[in-house]
Amino acid sequence: MKKIVFYCISTHLGGAEQSLLTLLKSLSKKNETWSLNVVVPKTEGPLIDEIKKHNITYSVLSMPLSILEISRQESSIFTRLANFFSLLKLPCYLWQLVQFVRKEKPDLIYTTGLKCHLFTGLTASLLNCQVVWHLRDILKAGTFTNFFNLLGRQKNISLISNSAATAQSVQLPSKVIYNGFDFPLNSPEKNFLHKKLNLNTNIPLVGILGVIANWKGQDDFLKIAADLVHEKQINAHFVIIGGEIYDTKNESLGIKQLKDLASQLNISEKVHFTGFIKETNQALSSLTVLIHASKQPEPFGRVIVEAMINKTPVVASEAGGVVEIIENDQLGLLSPPSDIKDYSKKTAFLISNPQLAQEISDNAFSYCEKKFSKENYILSCEEFFLKVLKEKKSL
Repeated sequence: MKKIVFYCISTHLGGAEQSLLTLLKSLSKKNETWSLNVVVPKTEGPLIDEIKKHNITYSVLSMPLSILEISRQESSIFTRLANFFSLLKLPCYLWQLVQFVRKEKPDLIYTTGLKCHLFTGLTASLLNCQVVWHLRDILKAGTFTNFFNLLGRQKNISLISNSAATAQSVQLPSKVIYNGFDFPLNSPEKNFLHKKLNLNTNIPLVGILGVIANWKGQDDFLKIAADLVHEKQINAHFVIIGGEIYDTKNESLGIKQLKDLASQLNISEKVHFTGFIKETNQALSSLTVLIHASKQPEPFGRVIVEAMINKTPVVASEAGGVVEIIENDQLGLLSPPSDIKDYSKKTAFLISNPQLAQEISDNAFSYCEKKFSKENYILSCEEFFLKVLKEKKSL
């Protein structure tokens, strides 16, 4: 039996954590092959609730809040200064990590989240086990990425990437393994959101689903909605699904800011904020169109595939891993990031041409069944883990 420590930066349920949970649930059933322990930075969160529900072992290695909040996003000189002083607590935390690993004696540590990659990279020579970084971020060229690449070249570190776009952003060998998904066994309820929002079922719903964050583009979504309402006279309602889950200060885009923007754009009565919805399939199936509006290149684009397997047509940002998912005009429609007019035009086209939208959705579903199955994802990860552990003998 091989022991794996899964070292996770978040206890929320964003895309990375959902992919992690898919892997954990499957490997936990293979208890003759794998022994699992999930290490989390704090005591509460939806991920922990799910781990408990599936009787998966977990440990809390408390990460100081000042370290958890550090972001690599652009920030003021005052924030950067605060980050510097926060790092004074890092040596103590890293030593706690080393002590934990020495006590657990895993064969392999699997990390998700940049901080977890960095912290295992900084302590790699002391861990006495193999380390697998699962990259889910596109890194920009610069000092940070150069340092990241330097750490990743250590002999006991191996890499998985969630897309070719992610892999190409680092100068390290990396195995591309696309996320895997459960496909609904039954057709989801098509009017789930209409009932939740008390809307007539004939009203088209255009939605965006994901973490409320600056780079995810919920503000652009509202601008697209305003163009559809005021310029194109589309009689639709608009749904923002998701909550503010980031621990890092500079990632968050407040719901109050979005509500204020909706008011400024004179569309408040047509915009709905649902918060986090657990019934993802039902929510996506209720939408006439899903808009993916990320302003930065998306490392993968989990919500896009989730929409496709629920036969909801997508208009998505043409950058990063998204172009590995969508073939334009065949599986969905692509728009340049933040091109409000183009997004609006293509969304209006799908609403006005339901037969063609259905054809695109059917093609997308068939494509996803082959490329993004949960079974392929889990098998590929397992094979990679075993390969890494086998090669350890020759080091």
